[in-house]
Amino acid sequence: MGILRKYLWLVLPIVFFANYAKEATSFETVSGEILMKEATSEWWSNPERSMTFLDSGDVNNDGYDDLLIGFNSFPDREKGWVHDSKPILLVYDPGSKKYKVDTSFRENVPQQIWSRRAIIADLNGDGQSEIFIGGHGSDGLGFPMCGEQNILMKMVDNKWTDISSILPQASDFSHGLAQGDFNGNQTTDLLVINSPYIDASECSGKDNLRNRSYFWGFTNSNDADELKIEVSKKDLNLTNTSSFEEVHSGLAALLDNDEKPDLVFGTNLGLYVLENRGWGKYVRAATFKPPKAFLKIAEDIGCMESSGVCNTPYSDIVTYDVDGDGKVEVIASLAFQRDNGTWTGQHFQVLKRQNKKWKDITSAVFPKQNKGPFDGHEWCMSISIVDLNSDGKDDIVCNSATNMGLREGLELFFLFKDGQFNPLSSLKNETDLQKNLQNLAKKHPVLVSAANLNGTQNLIAIFQLWVDETGKGETIKSFKIRALPLE
Repeated sequence: MGILRKYLWLVLPIVFFANYAKEATSFETVSGEILMKEATSEWWSNPERSMTFLDSGDVNNDGYDDLLIGFNSFPDREKGWVHDSKPILLVYDPGSKKYKVDTSFRENVPQQIWSRRAIIADLNGDGQSEIFIGGHGSDGLGFPMCGEQNILMKMVDNKWTDISSILPQASDFSHGLAQGDFNGNQTTDLLVINSPYIDASECSGKDNLRNRSYFWGFTNSNDADELKIEVSKKDLNLTNTSSFEEVHSGLAALLDNDEKPDLVFGTNLGLYVLENRGWGKYVRAATFKPPKAFLKIAEDIGCMESSGVCNTPYSDIVTYDVDGDGKVEVIASLAFQRDNGTWTGQHFQVLKRQNKKWKDITSAVFPKQNKGPFDGHEWCMSISIVDLNSDGKDDIVCNSATNMGLREGLELFFLFKDGQFNPLSSLKNETDLQKNLQNLAKKHPVLVSAANLNGTQNLIAIFQLWVDETGKGETIKSFKIRALPLE
């Protein structure tokens, strides 16, 4: 679920970009402004909206990464989840050095209530990127959770076209997404992870309601279908079994030194590592419970339980070569679920494969974990990997689910040095950039990712700013694109 307990006031998205070389550009220099009407074909009249950085990728093969931004509208207090929005595709223009709204995408992409995960990738092997957007529709707050149709966009005859008809026609509740070649046909497949919260009895008028995750991929350049993948852990919600563990996040990566992707699932009760045993076949290799220190925090505050154990949903899973041996480790973010269903809390867990066995190395990699206090807003919706201080080592950004700015108990930036990640606030030798990021985050939520602009790695930071254009906080008229110089 991962919903926020309180309604959120009007926010304004702002996008930053800069390359890693020193520049004279002011921290507050405005390099562009885009009208909300231009971006989404609508004036935003509902103040309770938020945004998500979905993905970056080169959609037009020009060597520059473009940005995909999703939105969600919180429910009307009386009518429920009635507001939806179009995702925004911002395409980089090297001539003007600015991001501009892709009007073809805007005109043809469907609206969603909550765009949660997305991937920009060549899914059918034709050399052109498709865009998959997973949404989950309404997310509680006193109203039924009924899912929504996922989206697939493709460029056809120089125009973005909605080809969602080749996706499963279902009301999905997509919280997680992973990509990899799962069946060995040399194309990128998807693992769409749907949290099993849909109650069909409360969702009249919705078609094909289901509570299971699935593998999906192209069978040729134009056709696609769900893939038949064998998974030995039967109680993960990958099938329509009556008993299953709730999966919220997943990872597909080369973890055991062969050319076939392995899988990691984050559930309410722990992490499951599944290694491949041939194309399309996976067996469980290891199971890890949440760190005891975090479970103690959850129990002391009060948590929703399953089988007498605190629910600790894993929100995102990434890879990182922590020890520099050329083999990636697994880093997962987790929260815990309060009695009222909301997610809160911030913790990381790290797994390493060594001598064909998996072990938990969390305490060595994250020596300083957050202990709170947690008041219901602190958790990482996603993890971004980007070099924040230009030392040649990638760092971690917690893309927060909250729109309330940096709160006590929530750390957004973790810098990597000597095999460890430490929260930015704990470091004494902060650079001017780090101070700027920290000060900015105290007022506005920050979503950060990396982007490639013609071979140069760049920092892409999206943060949201409270704006009151009417004096009543009811309308967003524009958002600005600014340059954020790195050292």
